[in-house]
Order: sequence, then structure tokens, then C-alpha cells
Amino acid sequence: MRRLGDAWYVNPGSVGLAYNWTLPADTFHADPWAEYAIVTSEGGRNNIEFLHVPFDVRSLIELIKASGRPHPETFLALYQAKA
Repeated sequence: MRRLGDAWYVNPGSVGLAYNWTLPADTFHADPWAEYAIVTSEGGRNNIEFLHVPFDVRSLIELIKASGRPHPETFLALYQAKA
């Protein structure tokens, strides 16, 4: 969250490809959850709720393989942790 002038900017993460940015580049992998935020304003009060929703990687693998997407193995390799 960052303020610039009278505006606040919120980066809640990635719904489509969440990852731990503190990991070294050679150990990069996607995390099996979506991250997003809900911003509300009520009665002069603002609220930001950060959400972290896990998903089933096996279902994702099946969907990607059945989708006809080109080079599915490249995308799916992102979900395999590297040691």
C-alpha cells in the first residue's frame, strides 16, 4: 500500500500467478493460491481486506492439459518447487 498525493495505491498480489518474491530467482515457483484485495468504504471509513485463497493444483493441471493451450508443460512447470 502506498500513498501518492491524495490517493492510496494497493497492490494485493496476483490472482493469476502468485509467488514469493523473496525467493532467489533460481528457486522461483508459483504458489497454489490466488491473492486479491477487497476495498470498501462505508460511513467515512475505508477498509482493505487482503485475501489468500488456495486452489487445487491437480485440477489446474487437468484443466490446462485439456485446454489446448500451447506448451502447457512450460506453464505447469511453474507450480513445481525447485530446490
